[in-house]
Amino acid sequence: MTVSRDLIGDIETADVVAITKIVCESADSARLAWEVVHDAINAKREAVIEALVPMLSSKDRVFALALAAEEGLLNVVRKLVPLTEPRAKDSMALVCAARAGRKDVVELLLPVSDALADHSAALYEASACGHADVVKLLIPHSDPYDKDSRALAQAAHGGHLRVVKLLLPVSSSIICATQIFPAAAGHGATEVVKLMLKAKLPDAAHTYAAAFDLAASKGQFEVVELILGAIDQLGRPRRFGEKAIYDAASKGYREIAELLAPTVGQRACNAALVGAVGHAQRETARVLFHHANLDEVRARLFSPEHHALLDELAAEATAQQDREALNKQTQLPIGSRSNIPRL
Repeated sequence: MTVSRDLIGDIETADVVAITKIVCESADSARLAWEVVHDAINAKREAVIEALVPMLSSKDRVFALALAAEEGLLNVVRKLVPLTEPRAKDSMALVCAARAGRKDVVELLLPVSDALADHSAALYEASACGHADVVKLLIPHSDPYDKDSRALAQAAHGGHLRVVKLLLPVSSSIICATQIFPAAAGHGATEVVKLMLKAKLPDAAHTYAAAFDLAASKGQFEVVELILGAIDQLGRPRRFGEKAIYDAASKGYREIAELLAPTVGQRACNAALVGAVGHAQRETARVLFHHANLDEVRARLFSPEHHALLDELAAEATAQQDREALNKQTQLPIGSRSNIPRL
């Protein structure tokens, strides 16, 4: 059943008498009443909604409450609450209001809803959408630990810094260290990473190292720099950076490979150069060339194309050295320009 054009006009003008008459005379008045209420909520015609709510089935009242909550129609929600069951459908109205960031509606619904329903779905939705004021309201009534602290994970993924600040102290530090922090690093959520570096995450050095590897493999240069500084203050774990430089080199993240090459040791640079050449990452291979043992690298490459690329890089390096040597030989000593006779 669809709402007629005349009825839509009556909704727009909020002609309650005409609407009520049409609905009552309909063969399926309950269904038409719901469709009119649905359109009236979207049009924010509160008088029409109030007039037709008594005609709705209990099921449709739940949906009407949820839709009004999502639209932020506080007066309508207030009048619908006594006529329906706000806890129905896993407190759907509260979840809809939280997702839309309707703080005043959330405040109204909290006492009559179950914020813990569906694994604290309202908190999750508000966190995912970055509604910090709503999250602050929901935290005391919800379980931020539920489903591996998914509210914090979603806020971190979205880069919602204010929400992350609220959830960090009340979420699982273990999950944050092993899952959420690395994921934020991999997504390049720089501000979130900065915040989490200040938090007291367990086993900090190894926690940072795991996030560092993931950030490097995703080419997140700024995050790599941030975490590298934090790890250097704590002390690098054994073999730190070896996986990161290999992944970065293989995927052509030249800046990251160049940053790590001077500090990870020749063995790691050998492997990284093998990865760069093997994946035809010429520019990245070029920055690794002088940090690796070419004989060892060549022994690990079997394709003629890979050997040819390595030979080209060696030729380029030799030519560059020759140019630099020639420039040094032809440079004039300091002060010699004044002794050149003028013609």
